[in-house]
Amino acid sequence: MSRCFLLLSLALLFNARIAAAQATLPDACGDDKVKFEVTTQKAPDAPPPPADTKAKIVFVEMSTKSGRWVPFGASTDFTTRFGLDGSWVGAVVNKSYFTLDVAPGEHHLCSSVQGKKDMIGVASLNAEPGKVYYYQFEIKNTLDGQGFNHFAYALSKLDEDEGKFRLKTLDVALPTPKH
Repeated sequence: MSRCFLLLSLALLFNARIAAAQATLPDACGDDKVKFEVTTQKAPDAPPPPADTKAKIVFVEMSTKSGRWVPFGASTDFTTRFGLDGSWVGAVVNKSYFTLDVAPGEHHLCSSVQGKKDMIGVASLNAEPGKVYYYQFEIKNTLDGQGFNHFAYALSKLDEDEGKFRLKTLDVALPTPKH
């Protein structure tokens, strides 16, 4: 009987550790309780350059949707939050972007689909004054040969030409924190 109890205890402990790991966001993110409402508007030709003493980060969401797109229920609209150095700084909705001026130096970035702790991307950046950096959160959805969806999540740096090109087709996100 004690062997069965030991195995059951180990299984419960293992499951609790997995649940805790899945519920934990990376340090670069913010408090999961912070949520955003996002509206969009038509974007200007290009975002303004950063101040001489700052760098600018442009956060972009671009997702490829093939197969049956169902990671969020019936809706294909979702909100992606972006974090900087442990705080959420804004959010976007499908195919939009927002910008943030930051101090030069090392920064840690995070992206997460709002309400989905397992859909996360992280990156780091050593920002230089006067430079613009483009980061894209992407959800790639593929359909395998048996009809099952597979999703991959990534926050990746875009080169300047790719970043500028992407912005030509996107709206500007206007995120507002919900309380």
